[in-house]
Amino acid sequence: GNAQIDYVIPFFRDLSATLNLGTDKTSTNGYNRLPLNAGFQHSNGTLNGRNNTNAAENSSELLDFYLKYVKEVKGHKVDVTAGYGWQHFYREEGSDNISTTDTAAFQQKGEYFLVSFFGRLNYSYKGKYFLTATVRQDGTSRTKDRWGTFPSAVLAWQLKEENFLSGVNAISNLKLRAGWG
Repeated sequence: GNAQIDYVIPFFRDLSATLNLGTDKTSTNGYNRLPLNAGFQHSNGTLNGRNNTNAAENSSELLDFYLKYVKEVKGHKVDVTAGYGWQHFYREEGSDNISTTDTAAFQQKGEYFLVSFFGRLNYSYKGKYFLTATVRQDGTSRTKDRWGTFPSAVLAWQLKEENFLSGVNAISNLKLRAGWG
């Protein structure tokens, strides 16, 4: 299940908050059986049937929270987002493999977490000139290097909005864009 709550701050209408919550749970069970006299199931020439069962439980939880500020004044538009994300994953699985010649059991549990801090700035002037800057820091419990930081930046120029192209009908949209990260 998932739920999202959006809230506009009443005393500061340009600022909004969003909370996303989610959970997912699955359960599986299965089997693989062969009779004792199955001719294609053998071990060193001895027929050995099979009675294998397996089961798994998976779950994940998600929490995302972010604030967003949007303001436009005299052709200048600023859109700033900052937030936090958290995810938890858990898996438990097992199987029993039984035949007339051997028996094997397998059990495994796994759990890991992801945590993120993120921010983005979008700035535009008169719908012609654009700047986007983002930074994200992600942490995981799965690797030795637990944290990574991922910045990026983009500059763009909406050429079609310039006077020298406004009368050119052969071009419907033309934007020059350069990015890094």
